[in-house]
Amino acid sequence: MAWSCAPSVARPFVRPFVFAFALLAVAAGCGPSGPATVVVTGKLLKGGQPLAVPRADIGLGWVQIQLDGEGDASKLGAQLSRTKEDGTFEFQGDGGGILPGSYKMSVVHFEQGPPNDSLKGAFAPGQSPIRITVPADKGSKFDLGTIDLDNPPKG
Repeated sequence: MAWSCAPSVARPFVRPFVFAFALLAVAAGCGPSGPATVVVTGKLLKGGQPLAVPRADIGLGWVQIQLDGEGDASKLGAQLSRTKEDGTFEFQGDGGGILPGSYKMSVVHFEQGPPNDSLKGAFAPGQSPIRITVPADKGSKFDLGTIDLDNPPKG
């Protein structure tokens, strides 16, 4: 007769670890998940047209939009996005969106890459008059609509 105590010894030691791991997994999913975030979309135009980027296909130019949060919205730092060919853009933060709140929006238009901003710094960080508000009560997606640089939102 072979003597083996492995099954009876292993079981008492494994059960507490399995129980502790299961308890930890349940507890991790039940706590607060942090502040709610919002994916922000919109369309950027100047003179009714998207800003043209002649060499975008090879990465030599782009339109960059930056949101600098004010108050609680500043916790995630500056948020960056680039427009698509049709002028649309999207801010996803780290994937789930950005914090609701007030933001200063800046825009630079690099037709041939930096430092050639065709907007001549009029909408650069620290200069731009554009202010937007991302509401907390509109769900997980919010569309800013069309922003025309010839008549930018200031509120």
